[in-house]
Amino acid sequence: MTEDPPAPVTRPAPVVSIITPTYNHERFIAQCIQSAIDQTDRRWEQFVVDDGSTDATGSIVESFADERLHYIRMPHRGILHLAESYNLALERATGEFVAVLEGDDFWPPDKIERQIRLFEDPDIVLNFGLAHITDEAGAFLFTVPSARVAARANGRARGPTLRALLESNFISAGAVMCRRDALLRVGGFHQPEGVSTADYPTWLQLLRVGRFSSTVENLGYQRNHPTQVTQRLKDAIDRTQEYGPAFVESLSPAEREELGITVDDALRILERRRAYLSYEAARAALVAGDRRAAKRGFRAAARHGSTPTRLKGAIGLLAAYLGLDFETIAAVAKRVPR
Repeated sequence: MTEDPPAPVTRPAPVVSIITPTYNHERFIAQCIQSAIDQTDRRWEQFVVDDGSTDATGSIVESFADERLHYIRMPHRGILHLAESYNLALERATGEFVAVLEGDDFWPPDKIERQIRLFEDPDIVLNFGLAHITDEAGAFLFTVPSARVAARANGRARGPTLRALLESNFISAGAVMCRRDALLRVGGFHQPEGVSTADYPTWLQLLRVGRFSSTVENLGYQRNHPTQVTQRLKDAIDRTQEYGPAFVESLSPAEREELGITVDDALRILERRRAYLSYEAARAALVAGDRRAAKRGFRAAARHGSTPTRLKGAIGLLAAYLGLDFETIAAVAKRVPR
């Protein structure tokens, strides 16, 4: 009597398509992929898009025997072509939702299970949570954004969300999940020429078709290490904020009216953002003993910032001229009741 062959193992159809851009992440890519495999909700597929790694990244990816994992190798193009990697994976994605998990980052095991529950409202096209920033070994350092910022963003109308994003990109890509059909409606991931990231321009585009929601739960771990691309290109990423007015200008008059924003509004927000960055740079310069640079930065903050930034800039300028310990002043100011 012959035995019947075992029934083939069938996996559930993917609900979440994971996009994993990677480049020379041999030290981290195994933990990244394992954090997907360890998900309590197993309805996922993962596309690892390798931007021409020259280390062992590719062989490590291929050592995983999981049919949900797909390895795509590209010629090296660099961070200014990051959206091409994202969109190559998006073309192959089949899940209802899309999430980004960069090759040096990792997820908590119940990320997918928790986050897909936050899309009950069909008008929500993007949900984000907190990202825990870790060191190279994965030890916790701090959280972005703050729980206060994340909580305030939940349930906002599209206009206020847009204004908040023009002030600062407070949404960490590793803690985001989007509806795939919404991404396709806006033409996939966006990265205008010279902009060093694909996430911020894409978040802005998604506001054209739906609302965002947020949670104060931890939905991702983002590794902070010396070779990290975002660390090396911090100044360029700060300049990405300048894309905001260009985005607002690209909206139709009807869209700007619906969102309650004008190009002049966006330019004023950018000016305040630059003033805040000047304040932070001046603060660092003063700590380093460069009083001339500190005066220059505090002066720009005092002239062009929001009301709190102007006040901080004025105090910093006074400290720079008088040789006062500004960090002590700032610490005392934080304790003053408002």
